[in-house]
Amino acid sequence: MKPLAFKIQGELENQSELHIATNNTYNERGSQIKASDIYPLGQNLRGAFGYLFLEMKSKIADTLENGHPVIYFRDALIKHHDGIFIPVVKLDKGIRQVVYECCECLHIDKYPALRQPMAGISLGIEGTVRNMYTTDVISSKNRFRFEAIFNMKAKSAQEEKLNEEYLAEFISALKYVEDNGLYIGKRNSKGLGKVILKKLTIVPITMEDIKKRAKIISQIVRDEDGKMWIHLFSDTLSSFPLSGEDIVRDTKNAAKFFDPDFTQYKDPKITHIEKPVELLVNLSFLDLKVKTGKPRFEAPKSVISRGTRFRYQVTDAVPEFFNAIAMAELLRGLGDRTSFGKGEFVVS
Repeated sequence: MKPLAFKIQGELENQSELHIATNNTYNERGSQIKASDIYPLGQNLRGAFGYLFLEMKSKIADTLENGHPVIYFRDALIKHHDGIFIPVVKLDKGIRQVVYECCECLHIDKYPALRQPMAGISLGIEGTVRNMYTTDVISSKNRFRFEAIFNMKAKSAQEEKLNEEYLAEFISALKYVEDNGLYIGKRNSKGLGKVILKKLTIVPITMEDIKKRAKIISQIVRDEDGKMWIHLFSDTLSSFPLSGEDIVRDTKNAAKFFDPDFTQYKDPKITHIEKPVELLVNLSFLDLKVKTGKPRFEAPKSVISRGTRFRYQVTDAVPEFFNAIAMAELLRGLGDRTSFGKGEFVVS
């Protein structure tokens, strides 16, 4: 059975401090500090690999802007012993916030990665100091999940051959990062942002794997009298609250993008049954222009925060829908910019 996709997994370890830029600042002891995210996001990995593809003169670089992505990068969630810290939105004394819970030992931590402030200066004309600033950075030697999905869908022998070429180029880039590391985030010229890749594995995902997960999701829905939770592991570009219509559309899109034998099916009815804790965050993107090698900045937009959980009632769901939601969960995600790591979720 030919794979629908390959799951590339490994572990990232930062060899120097990381600054993953956000749109936020905070005050500490009278100083304004530029906040950093606590782990690299899928969009940071996509950008770093994008520049590496350009340096390698790889054809796969063209797929970063043609609207039909081949690689879906996931957020580099923080590792904790044998588990991973999963984001969860909590309401504590009226304050909405994201905390992180280990999927193995259930330990909860608001800041699971070690962080520290780092002072810097901006130089003006003739090398004079223009101003001083403080940046929030992730300390070195943290461990992060590395995960990417490589789409193998092909409608012809020519497309199949091209996918194989793309996969070979991606593996070459991964081997390079294993040997030499990769710079992500900001201030790379000052030595920040170097990560190395360890424990690399490449696992095929077949339709049989999809059907196994679909069977589990279907059983969850039956056991819960038609109810299910969707837990967002990453920020999601969709309207709040995430509607049943959005789920129907995005799961069907996942099936279209990954299953070469996709056929239309009857849509189920999916409705909200509980009001979720509302937490929206602002995100901005730098879109790489392959022909020039220059990024294009997109203004910040409000999105659903990682860690948000929604509960739904599902009726009239056919087996093809469960296959589609399994593909969305395992391979693509919900909402827009899923190749940037947005919209990763788990059904529970």
